[in-house]
Amino acid sequence: MKKVIRKIIILLVLLGLAGTGGYYGWRSWKNKQQAILEKSAKSPDKLFTVKRGDLPIGVLLPGSINTRVKHKLFLEVPLSTKLVSVVEENEKVSKGDIIARFETETLQTQIDDLKISIADGEKTLKLAREELAMLISANNADLKSAKDNLDDAISAYSKYRKLDGPKSKNQQDQSVSNAYQSLRDAETAYRTAYDNYYNPTEVAKDENEVASRKKAYEAALKSLKSARISYRNTILDRKSFKRYTQPNNYKNAKDKVLRLELTMKKEQIRTQSSLAQKKSTVANAEVNLRRKERDLEQKLYYMTKMQLVAPVDGFVTYGDPERNRWGKIDVKVGMDVHRRQTLATIPDMNTLVVDLDIPEQYRSKVNRGAQVIITPGSVQNLKLYGRLSMISPLPILLIPWDPNSRKVYKSSVDFSSDDPRIVSGISVDAEIISQVLKDILYIPVEAVFEEGGKYHVYTDTPSGPVKTLVEIGLANDNYVEIKNGLKENDVVYLYRPFQQEKSE
Repeated sequence: MKKVIRKIIILLVLLGLAGTGGYYGWRSWKNKQQAILEKSAKSPDKLFTVKRGDLPIGVLLPGSINTRVKHKLFLEVPLSTKLVSVVEENEKVSKGDIIARFETETLQTQIDDLKISIADGEKTLKLAREELAMLISANNADLKSAKDNLDDAISAYSKYRKLDGPKSKNQQDQSVSNAYQSLRDAETAYRTAYDNYYNPTEVAKDENEVASRKKAYEAALKSLKSARISYRNTILDRKSFKRYTQPNNYKNAKDKVLRLELTMKKEQIRTQSSLAQKKSTVANAEVNLRRKERDLEQKLYYMTKMQLVAPVDGFVTYGDPERNRWGKIDVKVGMDVHRRQTLATIPDMNTLVVDLDIPEQYRSKVNRGAQVIITPGSVQNLKLYGRLSMISPLPILLIPWDPNSRKVYKSSVDFSSDDPRIVSGISVDAEIISQVLKDILYIPVEAVFEEGGKYHVYTDTPSGPVKTLVEIGLANDNYVEIKNGLKENDVVYLYRPFQQEKSE
């Protein structure tokens, strides 16, 4: 019985001690939480509760929203003209809307002149073709005439050589033979008459007979002389024919053939030359007509390009945004416009990117394809996610004309957003994530201090701030990994509290 009572008394004492300890413990914890709340209420932005979670490690860089595709609107045709009308800058337009119109009066005058010139060219070409046809007909007639003359000369030469020449020679031989025979006959008649007159076999009966014999003798002598002369003449004629007449006739006939052959060749050359000239005239007329027709077709095409049409929905920006930094173009009605001069640009909002410059010291920390967290400056509570799609292979000077300017790598980030607040031109913070530390403790970087190569923080305790050594790991621009020295839910100062108290 006494043992039971003793156990009860001991149990009551233990319960009392436990209750007292629990009360004081609860009181201490309550005071600690109250102190934390009071200090947090006094400076809530200067304390941080240690958290456990995923910490992205990367580089935070400024950037701006841009579009991968910018539809630049400019005069496409090689003309100089004036701007007649243009929409207001920053005006919202729809696909197919007319953005600007150009002056077309000069171009229309050129088109009208070309139409008249083409009509004249068609008439000139028709006339040249008709003249070509007439020339071909005349040339054919001339060539036929020359050929006929040549054929006649060849035929005459052949006829003389084969027929007329030998016939004439035979005629000359026959004439000589006839003359010789006549001479023989005259000689015979002469001898007979001579004998009758000088050596008569019978004596003349009277003087009349003597006179008759004498007269016959004289006639025979005269005939003999004439026959001799005729014979000599036929001999001379035959010699002349053989030496001169016949060769000359052959030569003349042959020369005529050669002369007409040369005439034929000259006629062929003349007709070919005149035909080539006339064909050249026709070809030139055709070329000139085609050139004018092409010019007209080109000018008509130019006329369709004398206005700028919106290729997509969007907002109109004057000039070229990529060149506006060197001086924005003053777009106004009446200004002179030249080919390829960008008057307006419509960014394609379906191809948004973030343009940013990666400093040289960060190039080794980021890679193409890395995840990027995008925070618009005008919408801080909005987070967009993208990928680093392009890093320039070579660095360039941030300020091109300053050789001492730091070098950067031009880069861009692909992302998508249907938020109407995200438009081309707004500024953003782009955090390029190189890795993500999983399930770690982390605190703000401003809570960590360094002395003598060691790192420490100031933790908040019921008795006040306490300097605590910590082992840190990787960090980003805002937070640092805590490997040792703190535990979850510890509260750290974001400043040196002792210095602040001393200053107070």
